[in-house]
Amino acid sequence: MGARKRVGKGGDEATSDITREVKMERFGPWNYPVWEDWQLEWARSVALKTLMWMLAYVALFAWVISEHNDEAVEPFNADEMWRVYMTGGCAVLSWFTLYTDLMKATPPERGDFKMTLLENNVNGHYSYLTFHIMWLTFLYWTTCLVAEIAWVWGVTHHEDIAWARKVLRFCYASSSVVAGLGVTLAVLFLKFNWFEPKWRKEVLELYEKRGFNFFGPLILFNHLSQTPIAMLDMYLIKNKTLYAITSPEFVTLAVFLACYGIFYISLTHVNFRMSNTYPYPFFHAVFASWKSEVIFVSVIIVFLNMVTAGMYSLGHVTS
Repeated sequence: MGARKRVGKGGDEATSDITREVKMERFGPWNYPVWEDWQLEWARSVALKTLMWMLAYVALFAWVISEHNDEAVEPFNADEMWRVYMTGGCAVLSWFTLYTDLMKATPPERGDFKMTLLENNVNGHYSYLTFHIMWLTFLYWTTCLVAEIAWVWGVTHHEDIAWARKVLRFCYASSSVVAGLGVTLAVLFLKFNWFEPKWRKEVLELYEKRGFNFFGPLILFNHLSQTPIAMLDMYLIKNKTLYAITSPEFVTLAVFLACYGIFYISLTHVNFRMSNTYPYPFFHAVFASWKSEVIFVSVIIVFLNMVTAGMYSLGHVTS
C-alpha cells in the first residue's frame, strides 16, 4: 500500500513517498497493521523504559497507601452493591483503554518524530501526558475495585488487616484528583490536538494516509472515555458519607496538582534535550520563550485545579 513517511524531527513537515506492503489483520471493524521485526525491536526498547516508570508509579501508589490512616469505617450497606458493580465496569473500561493504547498503537516509520522521541527519551510512553493519566486511572480503578470488594466481604473490619482500610480511604481521598485529571485530559486533547490543524496534518492525516483507518476513533476513545466515568464516580458511585470524611482539604490537592504539572513539564524539557523533539506539535510554539512557557503552564495548572475543584464539589453533592 502507498504511504507518506515523515523524515523530519521536532515538528518538521517534510514528507517523502514510501511504498511497501503492509500486512493487515482485523481489530473489530478496522484493519490493523502487523508490526515488522525492526518496529518490534524498537517497541521492545521503548517498553523497557515504560515498564520501569510503571513500576515506579506502583511503588509510589503503595507508599502513599501505606502512609494513609486506617481508622475504622462503617459496615458495608448491602443496598449499595450496585456501586461495586459500577466500580467493576469502570475498572474494565480503564483496563481496555490501556490495552488499546499499548497493544493497538500505530507502528512508526523511520524518521517519524514519535520514533525519535520514544527511542531517545528517558521515560518511554510517559513522554505523553495521556499515558501518565491512563496509567494513573488504571491503578486507581483497579485499587478501587479491590477496596470495594474488601469492604463488601467485611475485610475492612478486621483489626489486624489495616491495609484494607488504608486502600479504601486512599481511593476515596484521591478520587477527585483522578477525576479532574481525566476530564482535563479530554479538554486538552480536543483543544490542542483534535481541533488543531497542525496536529491533524502531522499526526491524524499522516496515519490515515498510511491506511490506519482506526486511528481517529481509537484515539478519541482513549482520550474521552475517562470523562463520563469520572463524573459518574464523583456524583454517583462513591459512598457520600465515606467521601465526606476522607476527602482532604482542597489546598492539599491543589499543591499536588501544581507539583505534578511542573514535574511533567520538567521531564518534557529533559526529553527534548535528548531527542530534539516534543510529544505534541504545539509545544514548539509554547516553549519558544520562557514567558510563553510560564503563561501556558500557569494557565493549565489553574484550569486543572478548577476542574478538580468541580469534581471535588460534585463528590459532596448528595444525590
